[in-house]
Amino acid sequence: MTRKIRVSCIMPVYNQEKYLSEAINSILGQTYQDFELLIISDHGTSDESLEIINSYSDKRIWHIHNNPPLGLVKSLNLGIEKAKGEYVARMDSDDVSLPNRFEKQVKFLDSHPKIGILGSAIIFINSAGRPSRFRYFPHTPNSVKWYLLFNSCSAHPTVMGRKEIFMKLGGYNIEALHAEDYEFWVNALQETQIANLPEVLLQFRIHKESITKKYSKIQRQTKLKIASSAILKTVGYSTPKNLIKAIQQPITINNNTLAIQASKTLIQLKDSFFSIYSLSKGERKEIHIDLLRRLCRIALAYIKRNPAISMTIYLRALTLRLLNIFLFLRIVIEQTVQDYKELLS
Repeated sequence: MTRKIRVSCIMPVYNQEKYLSEAINSILGQTYQDFELLIISDHGTSDESLEIINSYSDKRIWHIHNNPPLGLVKSLNLGIEKAKGEYVARMDSDDVSLPNRFEKQVKFLDSHPKIGILGSAIIFINSAGRPSRFRYFPHTPNSVKWYLLFNSCSAHPTVMGRKEIFMKLGGYNIEALHAEDYEFWVNALQETQIANLPEVLLQFRIHKESITKKYSKIQRQTKLKIASSAILKTVGYSTPKNLIKAIQQPITINNNTLAIQASKTLIQLKDSFFSIYSLSKGERKEIHIDLLRRLCRIALAYIKRNPAISMTIYLRALTLRLLNIFLFLRIVIEQTVQDYKELLS
């Protein structure tokens, strides 16, 4: 009888010769060795990606070449279908997994059977591999559920999940343009719980050809539709899309009323969420921190247009008594500095 593989890592590839070897090597160099690497390339790749893939003789690599090409989402679904592992791990061909990624994720999933999908924190790197800032995601299932009201809860290439969950949901939706992961996580909540490890297990590369950069406009539009659906499913009522957009993209706020309404909507959603779900003290704190960060983003994005309105939002956050005063001030300062840097970039 053939021994069952524990982890199937799926890596779609299209025109990534510059970073591909580093991505593949970061998987082959994992401390946890019970895995297969499914590299799925599309016909039409115009660089040396195929030559790089074919240069490897490691028996753990299984190369599938699509002719005709399938595109990213269909390639992911093909990989899920072909995967032999109990767990399915995602990996992008321009990122770098840290050596203990699989070991940490398998250990957690083995010991937490109710968790079906698991991500981790990341550190951003540029095209040259130079690190910049860290990004941490909500840790616990209920804080993930809150976070999904507005955005994807995990960095997609950090995720490892149970294959049975992917199969039960029929894989990713090809209609969710450049946000297939976000929609999948929202739908997955009907079947399982989602969590993130609070430690960095992947270097997430940002460059001019990455999806995050290349298709940002379409991605934002898709995320708006998904967030609207997530709010309805989670708290039971619809929210105007202009308010959701103001929360997701505070820089787009263009009048005083919208800025105030967006901040009120955030608070109302938090109150509804707390009344529906049974939350631990730690989960309440994590959600309060996220709420405060979102209120700060709205206030800072609007500060040049109307400083008085921005100050009103800051004061509203203060009077909510979400956190003790020292943690409150630390979060406000951290978020303000982070957003100010992003506004300048």
